Parts: sequence; C-alpha cells; structure tokens
Amino acid sequence: EEIPYLPHIGEANHLPIDSPERAVAEFIENWITKRYGLIAKSLLYFTDDSLGKKSRRAKEDFGRHVPMSYKVLSIEDQAAAVSHVEVELEFEGEEELIAKKASVRAIYQGAENNAMVRTEPNGYWRIVQNSFKDILYAIRL
Repeated sequence: EEIPYLPHIGEANHLPIDSPERAVAEFIENWITKRYGLIAKSLLYFTDDSLGKKSRRAKEDFGRHVPMSYKVLSIEDQAAAVSHVEVELEFEGEEELIAKKASVRAIYQGAENNAMVRTEPNGYWRIVQNSFKDILYAIRL
C-alpha cells in the first residue's frame, strides 16, 4: 500500500510516534551523530552484557562506516511484532557520495525482551544489527 509520507528524508520526529520507521530513523540519526550508547540500547540482543560493553561493541561495529544522511524508502509489516524498513544511507566516498540500501528488521518487544503485538503499550522497537551487515563488515563501501 502507498504510504503518503514515504520516501522520507529528514528528521525522525516527523514520522509517526511508536512506528517501526520512526525507530529505524532515530537509530540511524544516532549512528550519524555517533551516539553509540543509544545505538546499543536500540539493538536486539540475546546476551545480558552491561550497557558499557554493548556501547563499546556498537562503536566497534558502527564506527567504521558512519552515514552522512538517510532516506526511509518503504516499510513492510511482516508479522504482529516484525517490520522491515527499507532505507538508503549515504556515505562519503573518496570522490562522491556512496548510497547503500538496507532492509532493516525491527522487532517490537516488551521490557523482558519478549515479542509483543505492535498495538500493545509499553513496547519498544528493537533493531536487528544483522540488517546492516553488508555495510558494517565491508572493508570498503
């Protein structure tokens, strides 16, 4: 279906509150501004490491290639708690900007890291880091 505000360039706070696309946009804005603690808080984890440890790991993973800007292209709800948000990230190349697309998997969870239905209150959209693997682990973009 057509979503009138997509593609979206610009600020996350112009996207619908509590939507997966807004969570992904906020995540990317934190990446652009190198706020690794906030990145670490947004990622989906299967370990109980401390936030400090998660922040250091986020900096290692996300600090290598940092985007300059982004665009939210489309969104596809896959299940009650899962959405894929297509984004395009722009990175500074040696001579020109490099655009990379990613399909970002967002999962709606409760405080206990259990999946919740997206309409339930007090949940959070968590970002699956593997969505960015082609960017994060590329030697060069």
